[in-house]
Amino acid sequence: QVRKVTCSQGTCNSAIALRYGFTSPIEITGITNTLAVSGVEVAGDAFPFYTSQGVYVSRSADGFVLRLPNLVIVHFSPSTGYVSVDIPSSIATKVCGFCGTAAS
Repeated sequence: QVRKVTCSQGTCNSAIALRYGFTSPIEITGITNTLAVSGVEVAGDAFPFYTSQGVYVSRSADGFVLRLPNLVIVHFSPSTGYVSVDIPSSIATKVCGFCGTAAS
């Protein structure tokens, strides 16, 4: 899920929420450049780490990278609102209503 706000380009992504499995979503907000897992904000010195669902979370130069156990990789830059989703070719045909790039 992506939340949008009005910005100089029209609309920008302000936050993303990623749900893997049946637990609380991982939320990343662009306004405060923070990450919360199950509603608890993660401290800057805690990176990288694994969530209880097996999602590997790390920081990148401009935001966050989330690597799911099914090899889906989500990049989010809170400062620009850029969201990128890489989907392995093994599941690319099993995903619907979703945009991303198939990784070979």
